[in-house]
Amino acid sequence: MSSDSTSQVLLVNDIAWLLIHTETSRECLLEPGGMGKTSVALAIMVSRTIQERFESTNRFWISRVEAPSPSPLLGILYSHLRRNAKAPLDDITYELEASEDPRIL
Repeated sequence: MSSDSTSQVLLVNDIAWLLIHTETSRECLLEPGGMGKTSVALAIMVSRTIQERFESTNRFWISRVEAPSPSPLLGILYSHLRRNAKAPLDDITYELEASEDPRIL
């Protein structure tokens, strides 16, 4: 295994641990384009740690291509949460706060 591969595995494991051991965790990957942020994020989503903690119906992967701005992001979240009212942001917030099950986006 190369040093880069080992570093990515360690990074994935560290971030996955933070996501499941922090009450309200938010992690942000900031690097220039082409540095592997998407690869790391996808590896986190499919990691055993995340799969064991979050039910498959509570794991959401939304790419930046699908949601390049807040409006499409809200629409995608709205459809995943299957809420049906006239205020998507309020519905999304309500659903996430009311849920006793952890979710990862």
